[in-house]
Amino acid sequence: MKISFFLSLVLASTISSTIACVNSVGTINTSGDHFQLQTAYIIDNGQDTCDSARGYSTSTSTWVINCIGGYSMQVDTSGHNVWYGTPHGSFTWQQATSQNGQFITWNVNEFC
Repeated sequence: MKISFFLSLVLASTISSTIACVNSVGTINTSGDHFQLQTAYIIDNGQDTCDSARGYSTSTSTWVINCIGGYSMQVDTSGHNVWYGTPHGSFTWQQATSQNGQFITWNVNEFC
């Protein structure tokens, strides 16, 4: 009984530390020959973990966003697909975006 209770506590603390509210925000400018990333960032449980203001690089179909140590972020050129790495695991999701004139935008909460 005591062991079962202890394991339940350990499991509960592990789950709460690995699953946090993740806010993904971004804007892509679609004018011109190539889509241009305006901004992309993730706030993970209140902490700014990844932010294009720190810099980013471009690959064939994704932007790789600069993050603090232990974290990684990529978003595809449509803004729909996100890859997010943390010290506790890696996550991917598809998110809704909005088209407003020449801009694709998103402001999505995941795992909340």
